[in-house]
Amino acid sequence: MPIDTRLDGSPATLYAGSRYLRDRLGFEVDAAATTLRTAADEARHGWVGSAGATFSDRMTGAAGRSDALRAEVDATAQTMSQYADVLTSAQGTMLMARQMASAQGLIVAGTMILDPYSPDPVVHQQQQVAYATALQQVFQARGLMTTARMIAQGRQSVARSQPPIRPGDVVGGTAGGGTAGGGTAGGAAKPADPGREATRGEAQKPPAEPKNENNDVQRPPAEPRNEDNGVQKPPAESGKTAPEDTVAHEQAHVAQQRSAPPTPAVTE
Repeated sequence: MPIDTRLDGSPATLYAGSRYLRDRLGFEVDAAATTLRTAADEARHGWVGSAGATFSDRMTGAAGRSDALRAEVDATAQTMSQYADVLTSAQGTMLMARQMASAQGLIVAGTMILDPYSPDPVVHQQQQVAYATALQQVFQARGLMTTARMIAQGRQSVARSQPPIRPGDVVGGTAGGGTAGGGTAGGAAKPADPGREATRGEAQKPPAEPKNENNDVQRPPAEPRNEDNGVQKPPAESGKTAPEDTVAHEQAHVAQQRSAPPTPAVTE
């Protein structure tokens, strides 16, 4: 049965990832922890009131979480480096097994070491020894990789069980005192007075007009108008005369009597 010596993986990539975690990400986490501790110190010694102590405690706690995160970053970087070391060694062992098998007369096709084939008993025996040696080397290399893989998976599980810092660990709640609620650092922010805010700088506004279901202002219906755009008055009831029409009629009657000739006297 052919021996498979293939072992995928790039140790160089693993080493690069380890350096990034240790040098770049670790540096950023350290800088964040330093900033948090500076903010905590300034709040505790520079603020007035209980808000300073509360904010300082929150920043100190966040800095401690940053330290724990840095420890996780370093542990993960170390695990990656160790895995890269084992992978480098295992891949080297696979290469040595192929070279040894080829030197002893076995056929090596790519990463596969083929079975002994020589019909000569002496050569065949030599190939069998080389085949068994190569098989043992490959078995040991794969065993080392299995152990390294289990260690890496365990490190991954530990890292997942300890999530990184969340925004709520730094801000939120009442820890920020007045800075988070718009007040001052000397104490908790006070709720705004709606009545006072309404009268500050301007007079009270009149009550809003009532609105209908469509959010339109309700107004009284307009009076009907005639063709001349004049307001139509309701017709007078039958048998009754409007007051202004009665006055005009009486004035016309008096004027007619004054202008009429005198009535001649009737003699018997």
